Amino acid sequence: MIREKRTISNIAAELKRDKRTIAALISEANIEPVDSSGRYKRYYLCDVVSAMLNSKELDLQQERAKLAAKQSEKTSIQIDEMKGRLIDADEAERAWTKYVSSCRAKLLSIPTKLAADVVQIDNLQTAKDVLKKQIHEALTELASA
Repeated sequence: MIREKRTISNIAAELKRDKRTIAALISEANIEPVDSSGRYKRYYLCDVVSAMLNSKELDLQQERAKLAAKQSEKTSIQIDEMKGRLIDADEAERAWTKYVSSCRAKLLSIPTKLAADVVQIDNLQTAKDVLKKQIHEALTELASA
């Protein structure tokens, strides 16, 4: 293999990369110039290619594929939202909090409503039936809300 000496501009043109990208890569990889006679520094092309392969340089096609996937996901979410399949998380939290508070209030009101009735009942089964009836009424009311 011939070790070709090239300037940063030549390397950038050969590899279809920006000169600044190549210069940054050379700097990061600490590649020393092999010839600095004249106005420009020259580097071995194979050293720069090797550094590129070992670097974490982004692959444009890979990044475009990721972008396309994210855009597709965003579009899918927007469509689901427009069709009413999705709701806002804050809105859901407010609705759930309201429902739980309502449920709590209904359940806590049962002893107050039934205390006088249950005290007068001598039969255990009748007391259970009264309590059960009131709990079912509360649950039915909550379900219809």
